[in-house]
Amino acid sequence: MNRRILIGVGLGCALFLAPAHRPGPNAAMDTLSNLRSEKPKEREEAVEAVLGARHTTTQAVLEIAREFVGRDDRKGTAKSAIILLGQVRATEAVPFLVEQLDFLVFYKESKRPQPTEDAHPCVDALIRIGLPSLKPLLGRVQQTEDEKILRLASVVFEKVLDKKAAVAFIASVAHAKEGSVEANRIARFLEKYLVGEN
Repeated sequence: MNRRILIGVGLGCALFLAPAHRPGPNAAMDTLSNLRSEKPKEREEAVEAVLGARHTTTQAVLEIAREFVGRDDRKGTAKSAIILLGQVRATEAVPFLVEQLDFLVFYKESKRPQPTEDAHPCVDALIRIGLPSLKPLLGRVQQTEDEKILRLASVVFEKVLDKKAAVAFIASVAHAKEGSVEANRIARFLEKYLVGEN
């Protein structure tokens, strides 16, 4: 019987003390403090640990966005995850963000019109990611005639580049594809959404 009590106490202590040994803020600070080390190997390991943690975290946030983007009752959750992907400039999320460009989170309680970047969080995220988002976005423009997608894409191009630079960039791609269906779509996109605007 004493043996059972000892085993029970031992298990209880193990369960109680286990959270103290889990990685947490202190473990992260220890890893970061190794960046100050005089030993190159410790610094390299710290860099790898930070990058690994960033990649793992970004993938987890991307999975949350994917999980909730199609659920009307959890659009706010998807929006928070998408905005975070933009804030950390998660270039690995660009294909998902381009695919979900027209994802809309409309606030019914609001009496004022929402800015495009607020109503369409993927637009906001792509703008924050910046230049790495432009080629994949232009790929989407070349494959669609959907007016909403084209309008949203033009917002991203104008916010990442100024209008003049956006027109030059897109025109150079259209010129390289001259005579193709994609080139014609790009030309119409330029004329309607970037050049033709006042």
